[in-house]
Parts: sequence; C-alpha cells; structure tokens
Amino acid sequence: MTKKAYKENKVNSLKNELTVWEKIKEEIDDGSYDQQTILDTLEGETDLFGLVGNLIDEIDEQLIMVDGLKARIQEMSGRKGRLEKTVDSIRTVILAVMDKAEIPKIVTDTATISVKQTPQKLLINNEAEIESKFFTKSDPVLNKKMIMSALKDEEDVIGASLTPKGITLQVRKS
Repeated sequence: MTKKAYKENKVNSLKNELTVWEKIKEEIDDGSYDQQTILDTLEGETDLFGLVGNLIDEIDEQLIMVDGLKARIQEMSGRKGRLEKTVDSIRTVILAVMDKAEIPKIVTDTATISVKQTPQKLLINNEAEIESKFFTKSDPVLNKKMIMSALKDEEDVIGASLTPKGITLQVRKS
C-alpha cells in the first residue's frame, strides 16, 4: 500500500467512524441522558477515540522524522560549508599558480580556466568623513553607486577609495 493510500485509508476510517458516532448519538440523545453518559456510550460503541489516538501517534512519528531531518539538515549544512571552503581553497591555489606562472588560460578536456581582471570595488574607509551628498536623503544611508561613480570620475571622496583591480578564476564547462 502506498503512503497516499495509507493516509486516505486512515482518513476514510475516521470519516466512517464519525458517521457511526453521529448515528448512534442521534439514536440515544433523547434528553434523558447526561452528556458524560452519552460520551461514554459513544466511546464504547465506536472506535473514534482509538482512531484519533492512532492519528496522534502518527503525528508524533512525523514530528520525530521532522526532528531527525532538522538534525540531518544541520549536519549536512555544516558539511556543505566545509565542501564550499575546500572548493574556494582549490580555486585560490589554481589562481595563485596561474598568476605566478603568468598563464592566462588553460584548456582541459572538461573546462577552460582563465585568469581575468575583476572590476574595482568600493571600499568605505571612514563613513563619517564622506560628504552628505553621497547619502540618500530619506534615510542616512550611503549611495554607494554615486560614490563609486565619483571615484571612477577621479573625484576625491574623503572617507572612500577604490580597491586595486583584482583577479578571479573563471571556469567555463565544455
């Protein structure tokens, strides 16, 4: 039986038991019995409480699975981070070797590896020294695009400068 069929079977059993519950309640609820007596009778005559109990057990099992998956995801997330660091380290070593050996491009069976220039990045040295015209007026937040443009136009911006051009590794899969 598939999981879907299993769940549908449980839901159908519960619906059927509820129908039986309602029929019996209609037959015995004539006003001569108190509510507790009616509930006790219905509990004894149907399996509604048992089915609900089974569904609660199912919820508990699902929550145990959720907790296990959370722990596994956390564990795998740590592993993912370590693998990403390894990839970054390998790329850094390849970049350093290619840069030192002055090799601009390597073609392999699976990839073309090239050293390329990166654009300058904005470096805020001291935000407090930057002129107010570089802040957006609604909120006192720096307009970094404006600062970048001014610096590229060789305008002096006290408190900001451009980093030197860098290099990065580009890998294109064949």
